[in-house]
Amino acid sequence: MTAKRVLIADDEPDLARALALRCEQLGLDTYVVHDAMSALTMAHDENPDLICLDVNMPGGNGLSACEMISQSEDLADIPVIILTGCYDEETIRRCHNMCAYYVLKCPDVWHRMEPLVHELLELNSSTNGASKGNAPGDEDRARSELYQEIAREVVYAQMDDEE
Repeated sequence: MTAKRVLIADDEPDLARALALRCEQLGLDTYVVHDAMSALTMAHDENPDLICLDVNMPGGNGLSACEMISQSEDLADIPVIILTGCYDEETIRRCHNMCAYYVLKCPDVWHRMEPLVHELLELNSSTNGASKGNAPGDEDRARSELYQEIAREVVYAQMDDEE
């Protein structure tokens, strides 16, 4: 079985690489780019399973890139996580309208993003090596359910905070 693929587009190289390393620890293949145009090109070329876009990048806005992705017949079904330091109502509304997941950039960005990655890519702990080759058991199912619950709570709490 081939690994699921994640495209990370962020103009902060250290953050992009840190997120890529975290995704790779989950057994995912990653592609990292640092501007919006490269993100669009890579998305079309590689057809990833998940796209993570920063909003403010050179070569275009991540929200505009997300809009193009959501309107593309080939890419519209790929889930998108918007990573941004912007917490204004318009940014959150645009994410919501495009069915993109809004994640506020902060020191614990991975802790906010990881549950979404698990849920969106339907990962379980056997994917990230936690079960060490054993079939997923009750603990693994509980962890997966927790990730899904946290992912939903993060998205809805962020939207509620802005309203």
